[in-house]
Amino acid sequence: MKGLGYVEAQPDGSFKGPIDKFLTDEQRVSIKAKTAITAGDVLYFIADTEAVANKYAGLIRAEVASRMELVKTDEIQICWIVDFPMYESGEGGKVEFGHNPFSMPQSDLDTTPPLDVLAYQYDMVINGVEIASGAVRNHDPDTMVKAFGVAGLSEDVVREKFGALYTAFRFGAPPHAG
Repeated sequence: MKGLGYVEAQPDGSFKGPIDKFLTDEQRVSIKAKTAITAGDVLYFIADTEAVANKYAGLIRAEVASRMELVKTDEIQICWIVDFPMYESGEGGKVEFGHNPFSMPQSDLDTTPPLDVLAYQYDMVINGVEIASGAVRNHDPDTMVKAFGVAGLSEDVVREKFGALYTAFRFGAPPHAG
């Protein structure tokens, strides 16, 4: 990542850390108000694109949890993850598929803002490890064309890139999942 900094809140309300010297008093007040940081808390700042920052924030969170022995190793924790975003904001704000472009959207693509559209996608996670995933697959050619259109691909491009699927859907396909 392009940059990582942190501050640790002190009992007297001040901050300690390598970037504290660059903060103004107003910024410190703002940080305290926005984060509710208290003595002993550490706040990390990551400078990079949103995607890179999210990736490294997750890695930092996992490492801190491990070092602080917050991860329970004597239990099995199962988690179902549902309601994946169908789209995400890519470079320059371009709308891109968030995961699987062949999943069925949960909402009307004509009336729902792209970044609010959820997909019928599922993951099962045990103790932080994905062990299964699946989705309701898009089986409707018109929905498929609309879904790719939201991401900037015309029907001609869909037909060219995914011709077999596009043609098969024109003959009818039952709803299916896996």
